[in-house]
Amino acid sequence: AAMQRVVAELMRTTSRPKWTRDRKGDRDAVPLWFQPVHVEPLDHDDQLFVGKKPPSKSSDAPGEGTGPAETRAVADALLAACGRPRLEHGEELLWHGTGLEAALSIEREGFDVGRSQRGLAGKAIYLAENITKADEYAGNRTSLRSVLLVRVKTEPVAYSAVKDPSDDEVEGLRARCLTGQSGAILLDRRKINGTFREWAVLDPGRCQLEFLVVYRASRCPFQGTPPPASHIAKYLRDHRRQLALPSEVPTPPSPPSPPPLHQHQVQIQMQRQQQQQQQQFGNF
Repeated sequence: AAMQRVVAELMRTTSRPKWTRDRKGDRDAVPLWFQPVHVEPLDHDDQLFVGKKPPSKSSDAPGEGTGPAETRAVADALLAACGRPRLEHGEELLWHGTGLEAALSIEREGFDVGRSQRGLAGKAIYLAENITKADEYAGNRTSLRSVLLVRVKTEPVAYSAVKDPSDDEVEGLRARCLTGQSGAILLDRRKINGTFREWAVLDPGRCQLEFLVVYRASRCPFQGTPPPASHIAKYLRDHRRQLALPSEVPTPPSPPSPPPLHQHQVQIQMQRQQQQQQQQFGNF
């Protein structure tokens, strides 16, 4: 309950009613209200970030929109609610919107850049500081939706506030991440057109899953009570079962092979076959 209240506050403070083309719908479809109905801390390897280069104390582009994410004001309270360490310098807690099946697949197998959609910075893991932006990718918009909260080592960032970067500019930003000079590409559309900032991460090792959030969103205040906890538990259990790998599904035991025939049994079987053949030929 405490985690759910903090996530509700995080959604409230990072809601930004702006429409972008990625929503692929009517401008009036942008939700104004968000309500978490299930918040689940995810298991992870605490050694995930070992070996990552610590960021410098100053940003690559000071004063150019590279300040802390809007989630940071509430992030530490949420992490503390489940006994997890606070964000360190160079880390952010960011939203990653995706369908529930994809979210559970990421939980199971980790992020796979090769399977990600191509965005402004090419194939990458895209994360947002605003729930409204993450909601654009959160799957079915007529029922429950899902989003991941991810701890990310973002700094030092490769900053971009270009509306339509050229292929050479994109390759330059990606090269900085691939060579370890930067931890993430910060795409600042908020500075360009007042919408959102997104972080594009090329190295999955910089991303650590913290929470799975199942929620509902609406243009109007919610009426009635959210689905019961038992419904959500079954909802997740059924989807996790559907994602079970074939190798983990128990296969039925093969039927036992028949015992070998002794010599006299072979003779009896041959005699029966001869008799059957004679009866068949006798009918012609």
